[in-house]
Amino acid sequence: QARNPLWNRYRARDKWLFLCAENSDENWGKLAGTLGGTLDGDTRFDDAAKRTENSPALIEALDAAIAERSAEDWVKSWNELGLSASPIQTLKDMAADPQAWENDYFLKVPCSEVDREVEIRGLPITLGKTPGQVETLGPELGQDTEIILMETLGLEWEQIEKLKEQGAIP
Repeated sequence: QARNPLWNRYRARDKWLFLCAENSDENWGKLAGTLGGTLDGDTRFDDAAKRTENSPALIEALDAAIAERSAEDWVKSWNELGLSASPIQTLKDMAADPQAWENDYFLKVPCSEVDREVEIRGLPITLGKTPGQVETLGPELGQDTEIILMETLGLEWEQIEKLKEQGAIP
């Protein structure tokens, strides 16, 4: 369900895409022109009010039409007409996206454990005046457990040993 079917996610033949267009007659004309005449003459979609009122039917029709071609084909043709659209990336797609690497969403850092560079997620945000940086891969799993249990929670060494015996901590 979407009030504006021209601003919605659709499944193309190979992957999902996002169409982001105002529900105007101009945009509808551009979009309808790419659908090969499948909706020509359908008076339910004549104007913005009718497209909103008949949104479920239009979404169903768009679902069927868009499923016929690849996301790349749709996005290219719509973008050339001035309609904003983009494929929806999977995590696998994003990890191969040069722009994601250029923006440091992913990084390659040296790892002494395996004696090579490893790929990791970058910092989730960047700040212009105080940019962050990845200096280490972080602690090993459970590396600081004993210290935290002793210093923060006040456990004695004997209590920590019992937790280890029970398998509650590494």
